[in-house]
Amino acid sequence: MPRIRPILFIIALLALAAAGIHLLWGQAGAPGGSAPLNVLVNNGPPGVDQAEAGMAANPVDPSNLVAVWRNWGTRINLGVGTSRDGGATWQNQIVDVPGTDFLWDPSVAADSKGNFYLFFGVDFLPAGTTYAGLLMKSSDGGTTFSAPVDTGPWFDKPFIAIDPATDAIYLIGNALDSSGNGGVFFSRSLDGGASFSPFLLVDGPTAGVPNAPAIGPNGEIYVTWPSARAIASASSSTARWTAVAPGSLPARRSPSSALNRAISPATSSSTTSAPPPWTAPTVRTAAASTWSGTTRTWAAPT
Repeated sequence: MPRIRPILFIIALLALAAAGIHLLWGQAGAPGGSAPLNVLVNNGPPGVDQAEAGMAANPVDPSNLVAVWRNWGTRINLGVGTSRDGGATWQNQIVDVPGTDFLWDPSVAADSKGNFYLFFGVDFLPAGTTYAGLLMKSSDGGTTFSAPVDTGPWFDKPFIAIDPATDAIYLIGNALDSSGNGGVFFSRSLDGGASFSPFLLVDGPTAGVPNAPAIGPNGEIYVTWPSARAIASASSSTARWTAVAPGSLPARRSPSSALNRAISPATSSSTTSAPPPWTAPTVRTAAASTWSGTTRTWAAPT
């Protein structure tokens, strides 16, 4: 029936889950092949809660979905769910990394070629001493993922976004520079995740935690995060970050970014009203860290 696929796609967006590398839990889906009210994405062991979920669709094959979540059990690792029928059924796997205390804050994105990228944080052993953001790539629709690559010392809310026009990969999150100073930082890859730029400071240590970036029609990157003053928004098409709505909104714990790529955010904020009276943009600090990083990879866990 023609209505089933879009309905299942919406259900999958609401369900949100994910998968990984080595322990295949099995298949979760609709009994009898009918379209249920809700589809169970994860099929994990009993007594394990899930949190911090995200999902992406393959632009080459929209029925191919990959979801990711955090398994909150005795061992805190990640689950990854893959669907090839618009969310009707799911295959689950576990992502884990040797030598770590736990894994956290996963996000997933897809490029224009249908590659999926899983980005998440880890706490290396000894616990509480070293943090990192690891990136894993899948070129087969989420069935398998590459060994993780260390993209730098992210320590909270690392998020990934991909420009659908250029396939540039953008990372945003809380991190430390080479001097140990914290804040909201940015890094990008122009070679499919093989290498990333040095960290660029977007806002200082009082900025708070950011959320996933939104990509504009002209390559702009929009990010929001709570600061001591208000919600701060930023955009960039190069490496310079500019405040576009400083001090204009009340501070909130977890702001997020979204935009209509068909409408320029500089000329319209909605289809029915004029844009808000933003103050003149002011350039924020854009001091690149001297940290270059050492790429660390692991063989896929068995």
